[in-house]
Amino acid sequence: MTAKTEVSYCEKCSVPLDFGNAPSIEEDIPINPCPAPERASLAERRAQRRVLGPLSNNTPKKSTAYPTGARKKITPYEAGGFSQHMETTARLKEVLRDSENNELPMCRECVDTLMDFMQEELDAVEKEVAAHKTYLDRLGEPDQEGMEELRAQLEKLHAEERELDGRLSKLQTERDLVFKQRDALLKEKERLEKLEKVEFRNYMLEKELWFVMSDKLTSTENRLEYAKARLMEMKNTSVFDSSFRIRREGALGMINGFRLGKPTREEDAREWWELSMAWGQLTQALFACAKKLDFTLDNYALVPYGDKSYIVAQRARKKLPLYHSIGTGQLFNPEFDSAMEAFLDCLQQFEAEIRRQDRNFTLLHPISGSDIGERDSEDTYSIRYYFNCEEEWNKALRCVMMNVSQILRFVSAKSKREEEFLDFERVPGPGEIR
Repeated sequence: MTAKTEVSYCEKCSVPLDFGNAPSIEEDIPINPCPAPERASLAERRAQRRVLGPLSNNTPKKSTAYPTGARKKITPYEAGGFSQHMETTARLKEVLRDSENNELPMCRECVDTLMDFMQEELDAVEKEVAAHKTYLDRLGEPDQEGMEELRAQLEKLHAEERELDGRLSKLQTERDLVFKQRDALLKEKERLEKLEKVEFRNYMLEKELWFVMSDKLTSTENRLEYAKARLMEMKNTSVFDSSFRIRREGALGMINGFRLGKPTREEDAREWWELSMAWGQLTQALFACAKKLDFTLDNYALVPYGDKSYIVAQRARKKLPLYHSIGTGQLFNPEFDSAMEAFLDCLQQFEAEIRRQDRNFTLLHPISGSDIGERDSEDTYSIRYYFNCEEEWNKALRCVMMNVSQILRFVSAKSKREEEFLDFERVPGPGEIR
């Protein structure tokens, strides 16, 4: 059985190589058993190299069989620049190294082409090396003026660098100081914010208290204004005038709503009670005036007791009633008339006491014994009830009431003058202006 001959292919052109019948190396017989083509000229080889692509550095694999004379299409290589030459050379070396290690065969024509390409690359590298040496020689020639100028610029730049380093150090120091100040200010800010919260809380509490006190102050001021108004009203109001309101109602006099006059019917007990109450009010008025004037009546003592008022005759030690106590059908009550006469005597004593303080004072209706009359006329009226005309007795009672009213006005005016004098002499209190 015939042994199968192993066929190898060229790495570049994929031409089958037959090493089975090849002679040994000592015989110096060509490796390629195929008919040796004529060696192409240099120009042809260069034209052929233009179709060579970049040499692959991958691990070689067994090439696929191609028909005789067919070649693998290679992308044209466009050379340019020193870096590309160096890269191509390195790749060629790598391919050679891989071919040497792997013992991959190449045909003579590819080897020649590769050698011419490497020779051309080597020439280009040598030219570039020569150009670099020329440039280095030109740079090596010293230029004194340029060097001095460069040294001056260098020194200037060094000085500027040192100045900038100094400024940088200063700025760094200032920056550190500013950062410290910033940290201190931030801490102070936090402290002030906490203090602000506390103070704001206290402020709100104080403001709430201020509102409460403002309301109280407003209320107090309103009460004070009301009290002042009431005080002025009270100052302008006479106590005696307010307590004893005397006026006329027709032919009769009236005090505090009680008529002082003879009733229309003697059997009408209510009208006699009203008359008794009127006499009690007159007694009360004279009693108050005597107390205000600090005046003591001679031989008489007024005892105000409502509708049962009376006058005490101290010398006779006798009560003189100023009310009608007799029953119907009784014609005479001398004590009632005596009480009314004593009342006229009391009025005369008041007139004398007031004239000691004011000489111009005179009662409107002069009194003489048991009679009382008009100032502008000589008419007089008896104060006695019994054996008297009803009309004249009513007029006498009206004149008595007018005299009491005059005395009340004098005492009231004197009281006002005393109060004004006391207000003027009073030492003003804190915050008051005289």
